[in-house]
Amino acid sequence: MNWLQSWEPYIAIALLTGLINLPISIKKLLNKCQSLPFFKPLSTIAFWWWILVNLALPATVFWLLYSIPTKPTVNADLVTKAITFGLIFTAFANARVDTGFFGVDIEKFYKYLTQFTYDRIAASQTRETAAFWTDFEADLNQNQPDISEGLNYLENYFQNDVSLDEIAKQDYQKRLDRVRQMTVKSEQTKAIRTLIAIRRRDLPEVLKRFRCSTAFLNKYLSKLSKQ
Repeated sequence: MNWLQSWEPYIAIALLTGLINLPISIKKLLNKCQSLPFFKPLSTIAFWWWILVNLALPATVFWLLYSIPTKPTVNADLVTKAITFGLIFTAFANARVDTGFFGVDIEKFYKYLTQFTYDRIAASQTRETAAFWTDFEADLNQNQPDISEGLNYLENYFQNDVSLDEIAKQDYQKRLDRVRQMTVKSEQTKAIRTLIAIRRRDLPEVLKRFRCSTAFLNKYLSKLSKQ
């Protein structure tokens, strides 16, 4: 116990590097998984693995790079170094770092660990996701509802999304205009599918706006509402 207490300040400072990097990493993961309607991060083991990797990897590199095993003085300078390292970890993740003991190819190691996360998420989500979007396209093609309300909703959605910059908003507007001009129903439906890059909790509202059939909504709405 005394041994652990003697290392607690150093462990906390090292983990600070990962805590700075963590919000950006989580946002990157969630953006990549945005098209997975049934993805529940907090109940997915791979998500917690992702958090562990993004906490432990920068902390470990910092630990070795700044010779923490020698127990340097815990002061403001050491904390500042940890914060600085955390802020520039993305740069370190794309380079080979000499820790003083050995060279570490952070880029390859980081990609390997994060790819493990994506592989596990894909294994649990791909089949159900593919079925959902296949059924969505089939539903619009077979029932041929009036999609104008859905497109208008998406237009307002993207224009009012403060997380998007003006370039992204203009890109979505151009894509919406192209969809409105399409005359082949199947092509229009596929284009609509790619446009629904929205937050999972907002997906039920979009499905209703596109006037999906009662059968389709009964099949999926309850699952989506649990997100």
